[in-house]
Amino acid sequence: MDRSKYKLNIDFINNNILYTPLDGGHKKTSKLEYDEITENPDFMNNFSGKDGYLIGTIFASKNLNKLKLTNSQSRYKYLVLISILFVTTMLLSNVLSTKLISINGFTVTGAMLVYPFSYIFDYIITDIYGYQNARRILLSCIGSLVLFDICIYMIIILPPSPFWTHQKEFEAVFSGMLRTYIASTIAFTVSFFLSSFIFQKLKIKNKGRSLFKRVFQSLLISEISDTALFCLLAFYAIWPLKHMMQFILVSYFTKISYEIFVYAIITKPLIQFIKKEEKSDIIDWNTDFSPIKWEIDYDESNNVYSSKLNEELVNS
Repeated sequence: MDRSKYKLNIDFINNNILYTPLDGGHKKTSKLEYDEITENPDFMNNFSGKDGYLIGTIFASKNLNKLKLTNSQSRYKYLVLISILFVTTMLLSNVLSTKLISINGFTVTGAMLVYPFSYIFDYIITDIYGYQNARRILLSCIGSLVLFDICIYMIIILPPSPFWTHQKEFEAVFSGMLRTYIASTIAFTVSFFLSSFIFQKLKIKNKGRSLFKRVFQSLLISEISDTALFCLLAFYAIWPLKHMMQFILVSYFTKISYEIFVYAIITKPLIQFIKKEEKSDIIDWNTDFSPIKWEIDYDESNNVYSSKLNEELVNS
């Protein structure tokens, strides 16, 4: 005798397992989670034998796919290197941003020479390894920048050795830099989370196509937030408003022009090369885009590299 209380429904579009009560009352559809089965195995008795077998098969397949992707992630050849280069670029930018340089009569920070490379690394990580990996690296980078700022402050306030006579010079240089460091850290946090979020959302919308459109649209928004935040936090009440607006506009359009220029000769070729080497092209179909999560929860359905559309995706 069939004593099942629920009917199984499969949502193939969103890759979810759903179930609906069969009691004839209000038929509210609920999502069946893996933990719900493992923590309460008797719950499976509420389904027919056929549905129970199907649930077990689906969850086993999903876990196997997740295991396969986890193993492939552990074999990534370039992720650690790119992450180190990304963090190094940000630390360099933090220091170099304290010097103002003149280019054709316009004032920009010294970080302008290296900072644009950080966006290239961000696009590589987000496009190939996914938003979840990018988020973990961004959080790690933020931690590194905060630690850097704290260490600078601690060294400033520690008493100097009696025979070391450069305390005033040290304070003059690094005390003035501390505000710039903090401004740079805050601007980085906001702009790069925006960049990765917009880039991956556009990738979902365009089903992995239109790399240039994703780069350009995310760049327009993230760069203005980065430049404006940094200038306001670092130079407010120090510079007149006219100079601040000039700095923001010149820096913004210089960065945008630079990124567009290097797209064809650096960004796109690097992404194509690393994709083929890693055999990875992650789309965050069901990712929680909260900026404060640490977990990486991908399965094989997120990696579209091996799909029939892969050649078109890589070369788009």
